[in-house]
Amino acid sequence: MPIPDEYETLRGATLRSILARLPAQPFLSPVDVALALGVSQQHVMNLIDSGAFPVIDLGLQGRSFLKIEKSVFVSWLESRIK
Repeated sequence: MPIPDEYETLRGATLRSILARLPAQPFLSPVDVALALGVSQQHVMNLIDSGAFPVIDLGLQGRSFLKIEKSVFVSWLESRIK
């Protein structure tokens, strides 16, 4: 998936600076990813819906509680920031 114009903030950012914005835990919320990338939470949800990276739904009783494995997100990010 090509990087859309919404990723304007990524073009000047280094992988290290983006990773520094992530929490130190092994699973990330869509909000964590949005804050690190400098995009909206809706944009992250659109990426998830398009299959950019898989999520784990920990929700119960019909409510979603999405988590993204940090290592999967980092691999996805590395493939887009050269």
